[in-house]
Parts: sequence; C-alpha cells; structure tokens
Amino acid sequence: MARERKYAFDDIPEFYEEVRPGYPDSFLAGVETYAELELRSSVLEVGAGTGKATRYFAQRNYELTALELGPNLCAFLRSRFSACRNVRVENCAFEKWKNGDSCFDLFLCAQAFHFIDPAYGVSRAASLLKKRGAIALIWTVDCSQDTEFFRRAAPIHHKYLPGSGQEPETQKHVRVYG
Repeated sequence: MARERKYAFDDIPEFYEEVRPGYPDSFLAGVETYAELELRSSVLEVGAGTGKATRYFAQRNYELTALELGPNLCAFLRSRFSACRNVRVENCAFEKWKNGDSCFDLFLCAQAFHFIDPAYGVSRAASLLKKRGAIALIWTVDCSQDTEFFRRAAPIHHKYLPGSGQEPETQKHVRVYG
C-alpha cells in the first residue's frame, strides 16, 4: 500500500531540512505584524515539519504549540527546539488534536494545509483563535513556468514525476485556495 503523500518527508527529516527552502524573516515579520502579535501571544503551528517557520516565532518567545503528524519529523522538531521552553511539540494530526477553543492569537500553517479538508480545516482553525486572532496559510508558488529552464526541465520532470501536481487531491485544493 502506498504511503500517503502527507507522510512523504517523515522518513528523511535531515534531508528535508537540508534541501527545503525556508521563509525569509521579512516575510514572517509580515505575518507577525498582520496578526498583531504581542509579548505573550500564542501561536498554533500545524504541520511544523522541521521547524522552518517555527524558528522565527520561537526566537521571539511567543508561546508556540507545534503539531506534527510524522513521528520522525516530530522527533527532529523536538530535538531542534529542546532548549526553547516556549515551544511545545505534539505528534498529532490536526484533525485529531483536542484542545479548547479560542486560545490562540495566530493559527499558522506553512506548506501543509492542503492535506486538511478545507471544509473542516478553516472552521476549526477559526474556532481555535481568540477574538482578534489571525490565520496565516503559507505556500510557496513556482513562478518559473514561462522560463527557458522550466521548458527544458519539463521532460525530465514528467519522466520521473508523471502527473505530479495533477492529482485530484492537489487540484481540489488549488481550486479552493488558488
């Protein structure tokens, strides 16, 4: 049985950390400003992975709860932030996580929200926020489709990843969030 795509990086957390690009501090500062975070603000991050976005908010001493579905990624994340008393890491799917409503200032999800059913995810995220809370859903977007490199690399991509990005699950979420 093929392993679900949402677990794809769990077997290789060190490699994922090495090759996956992070997020510019200036971009995450924009999220911070938009959410109007203050000294004691609380952040819930869903699909924290290896902590590419977590790092920024942890360094600013926000109370951060990081949910990570993959047990290996979760272990990597716990090790990475073991010295941060303001970071709590839980190995749990967002859909199964039990927590009281209305307790977070920011709901953050970078590169993972497309794995959550939008009908459930957005309303559940909103229910976890304080009255003036904010939701930040982050994805990177490939803007190279019209470049010479993209045209030359397309045959290789199609050979090794045929139909990638065209899966019904991916296309459903592109329509919802795109």
